Amino acid sequence: MILQNRAHQKGDIWMNDRKEKKTIKMSTWNNIVGWGFALPAVLGFLLFNLLPMLLSAYYSLCDYNIIKTPEWIGFQNYIDLFSGKEKTFWLSAKATVLYAIMAVPANLIFAFMIALLLNCEMKFRAFFRPVCSRPTRRSSSEMPSKEGRPSTRYCSF
Repeated sequence: MILQNRAHQKGDIWMNDRKEKKTIKMSTWNNIVGWGFALPAVLGFLLFNLLPMLLSAYYSLCDYNIIKTPEWIGFQNYIDLFSGKEKTFWLSAKATVLYAIMAVPANLIFAFMIALLLNCEMKFRAFFRPVCSRPTRRSSSEMPSKEGRPSTRYCSF
């Protein structure tokens, strides 16, 4: 005992007196790694979804144009909107409802008819099936470029 205390005073290290390394528990490490993988998605959601929604809610309660700073007016914009002072709002709301009532069922019926047509026995069915389903499987390499024609920069042909 006395020798060990003297050794510590001189700065010598005994084999049995070494400090153990601190280790992170496996569950803590898994949490760190999990949050590391989730961080880009979480930051993307916060930056591109939540922040614009919060700013839109704030600006809707302000008198704001792009030149001057926002001035808080509370719910006055909504009072003006629903009281009838803004005629264009009700026209656009009516147009939106009519479009939804007419366009959504028409598109569904048209898509259902094409699906039925492609499932019955007919000539060139093997050709028409991929042709009709191709627009839903477009890759980014086929998206139009600035010139208006498909970009072939990333294509292999």
